[in-house]
Amino acid sequence: MRMHLFLILLLISPTMSYSHHSFSSTFHTNLFIEIEGEITRILWRNPHVMFMVDVTDENGETSEWEVEANSLSLLRRAEISREMINIGDNVKISGWPSRYHDTEMFVQNMLLPSGQEILWWLASKPIWSNDTLGNWDEWRTDGGNTNDNRENGIFGIWTSNFLSRNGGLWNESYPLTEFASNARNQYDPGSSNNPLLNCQPKGMPFIMEQPYPSQFIDMGDIIIWHAEEYDTMRVIYMDLNNIPDEPDNPILGISTGQWDGNNLVVSTNNINYSVFDPTGIPLTKSVSLVERFIPTDNGNRIIYEVDVTDPGVFTETITLDSTWTRASDQTVGNYECTI
Repeated sequence: MRMHLFLILLLISPTMSYSHHSFSSTFHTNLFIEIEGEITRILWRNPHVMFMVDVTDENGETSEWEVEANSLSLLRRAEISREMINIGDNVKISGWPSRYHDTEMFVQNMLLPSGQEILWWLASKPIWSNDTLGNWDEWRTDGGNTNDNRENGIFGIWTSNFLSRNGGLWNESYPLTEFASNARNQYDPGSSNNPLLNCQPKGMPFIMEQPYPSQFIDMGDIIIWHAEEYDTMRVIYMDLNNIPDEPDNPILGISTGQWDGNNLVVSTNNINYSVFDPTGIPLTKSVSLVERFIPTDNGNRIIYEVDVTDPGVFTETITLDSTWTRASDQTVGNYECTI
């Protein structure tokens, strides 16, 4: 087996730029490399599926590559299953190289011994074969279903819609304080300072970027937001006379809600979480959030907006936004994160 390694500048269209942003702190998302080798180990679990691949170079020396894939939750929705890959398979792999390790990458395409090619990512296009596996059509659809769901408002099951408006949550740049800028420059996603390592759940507002199914549940005096990622259960208190002094979950803070017509407006304080986004921008305990969940006229999309105020991190209030699509045919599954 030989290793074929090359770098290709990836021209990313504005429509697809969201998909690379969350990974750009760990991988060179504007470059491709290609390897060929034998799969020796498969870890099929959240938060990311992983392969170990033995690659032999032109001098006959073998190195072990760590190949990361998307989460099990996303792959399940793309109809990519564990049964498609076997230990001992000789495969070709194309993807993003790691910023930190010479033998790590994030897979985009994989050519199997059968001649079939797995498309591991929404933006992946066939390289070696027209016989492809992986159905990302759901993610490429711009818009919700055609049923009239206006009576349901925000309630029901939702997923991120990456192709309409701003699919990803994060902005390209932020007005940072000197403290925040220095913290981001020194951030190492592979260090123990990364709260996402070892299956530690995401806090606010980081958890709101999640691409997995989530659900609003009306419980009267409270609204529950149940997200598949890290099995998150967020409580939004609608009775302003019955608010706890301390948060049930410190990384989510205390959230209070009120209706503005059909829109749900949520204010959140008392957040104890150290990281704002995947690039390592910090948060302080002074952070406060104002979120707006705005259903469209037919009830099949939500426009999500959040104002973030943290004087220690941002020189002014910033606004993030994304779009969610109603997904009545889906369920909020168990995340079952495994190290």
